[in-house]
Amino acid sequence: MSGIVFIVAIVIAVALCGLALAWWVARRSRPDGVTPEIDRLLDEGRYDIAKDLAVSALSVEGDAVECLELRLRLARSLAGEEDYDAAERVCREAAERAPGPQLRSEALVELVRVQALSGNFDGANETAGQIAPASCSAEGRGRRELAIADIALARLRFEEAERSLAAAYDPTHSAELADDVALGHARLQYLRGNFRQAIAETTRLLDRFKNEDSLALTLLILARALLDQERPEPVEADQALTKALVLAHYPGLRSVVTACHALVQAHFSNEKEALAAAAQVPKQCVSSRFAAESECLLGDMMRQFGRYSEARVHYQHALGIDAESLEALWGLATCAQMTGLYQVAEPYFKLCIEAAPEHFLGRRSEDAIEG
Repeated sequence: MSGIVFIVAIVIAVALCGLALAWWVARRSRPDGVTPEIDRLLDEGRYDIAKDLAVSALSVEGDAVECLELRLRLARSLAGEEDYDAAERVCREAAERAPGPQLRSEALVELVRVQALSGNFDGANETAGQIAPASCSAEGRGRRELAIADIALARLRFEEAERSLAAAYDPTHSAELADDVALGHARLQYLRGNFRQAIAETTRLLDRFKNEDSLALTLLILARALLDQERPEPVEADQALTKALVLAHYPGLRSVVTACHALVQAHFSNEKEALAAAAQVPKQCVSSRFAAESECLLGDMMRQFGRYSEARVHYQHALGIDAESLEALWGLATCAQMTGLYQVAEPYFKLCIEAAPEHFLGRRSEDAIEG
């Protein structure tokens, strides 16, 4: 037994030395430190390696500014693995140790992003309110507004999202931030039901992103716009989703992409493949935000097959995860209508339309007038 313990200890020591060497080589080879290497790993969705490299670098880094940059990247790595509690702790630590109000604001903006990804929108809004725009750098203000727009879009608050996206855009900002703003605007157009514009905008962005998850999200929005328009194009949507499945690394995003793939197969009346894809929707998706969205898409898939009782189960699961999901309420209303329960459907339709008229009248009014 002691021999096995010794061998394990040697293996661990070699692994740690390898990480330290990788960090040292990356830092020596770049004038601006190890952060570009971590950024490359994050772009590729290699969150586990990025996390280990950030931890190794932090163990020897003495510069306060560099430590903050490393902590922010560590938080992104942890969020990419859906370890949201750890990511929040790292963001708060970064804010507490930040050398100055501007860098503290950057840490809090990252915290907003982590909270929004996890589905904690109330916490994200509260944190965003603690960030004074005057304390941010120019790009920091853009990132803050972009995070606020993301929350607003997730809750179908389009006027707020539009204001924040307009405030986030600045031609002097980095190309990366400009692309993120453009993607937010494409998402806004899709949710408003401006499908042709969303298709045009996402298509323009397909060659822009280095980050594979961002590219997968672009393809997802493109696929959903192709599918939801008056004359659906499931073949083109399926092609986009096939690429997105390869590129999506973040579990929450991959869950939604897989569920949307199941829905596309339902448009082909390919029940066997649709159900197989639905069974592959990652069950380990921690984020309430993406888990609820996936359940709604699976409900849409079952509804496409006319399996309304099973569709209702998915919509009810979505509401159990996110009690404010209007998409789930709309799905339940549609199931009720299609099974002749008009008195049950009417108040649900009314509630959704009053809460987000642009979305439900612009995108799905045909559901409320069928039958």
